[in-house]
Amino acid sequence: MKYIPHLKSQEIKELKKITIDKGAVPFLLKGADMMRPGIVCIENGIKEGEVVLIVDEVKGLSIGIGISLYSKEESDAMTSGKIIQTLHY
Repeated sequence: MKYIPHLKSQEIKELKKITIDKGAVPFLLKGADMMRPGIVCIENGIKEGEVVLIVDEVKGLSIGIGISLYSKEESDAMTSGKIIQTLHY
């Protein structure tokens, strides 16, 4: 079982980041998983199954925690589909 940090915990500073555009924020805040079109930037080194921090593009706020369904390389090659399973928002 993986440890999933809370958004208010200090451990989130160590997580790799996925940045989403402002259009995807309302969907995330309703609990939706993150789809490829709403993702602006994927930090290098993210692996499939890794716990990641979801960050807002405009203000840089940490707004969610999720699990990457694909590695960075696989995600970069995709144009559609679910990329992050949202766990906490």
